[in-house]
Amino acid sequence: GSPDKVEIYRSVNNNLQLKTSAPIDITADEWYDCKVRYEPLTGRIDVYLDNELVLTWVDPAQPLKNGLFVSLRTGSSQVLFDDFRVYREFSPRYPIGVGRKPSDLLRYNSPSASKPAARVITLEKSRDGQWYLPHQTETVIKGMKK
Repeated sequence: GSPDKVEIYRSVNNNLQLKTSAPIDITADEWYDCKVRYEPLTGRIDVYLDNELVLTWVDPAQPLKNGLFVSLRTGSSQVLFDDFRVYREFSPRYPIGVGRKPSDLLRYNSPSASKPAARVITLEKSRDGQWYLPHQTETVIKGMKK
């Protein structure tokens, strides 16, 4: 059969366009750690499989600054996803917005100081390319203001 592949598509007006792909080895009934890193300032997408870089693509068009959906396409394969998370870079360039705009990360403020509005889980990549969860801790944000 055909080799397994990782592929990056771009959707323009609901039309999927394959931008790049790379062959990968996938073993049935084995769990993999997959990560996709997107840089909105440059349009660069990096795909990692078990912490190894397997594919990179840079969008030459206007890079997306925000979006409403993530699509996990499987090419008609039988797949299970466990613990799916979306991470975002936090800095003064990317404030945490509260509201209903697509760019807002939180929909509601905390109802009280004892009830958090969100949980932030930090995922970092070291300069030598290794991924890690520092201290494997989660931080809870309380009392968000609009």
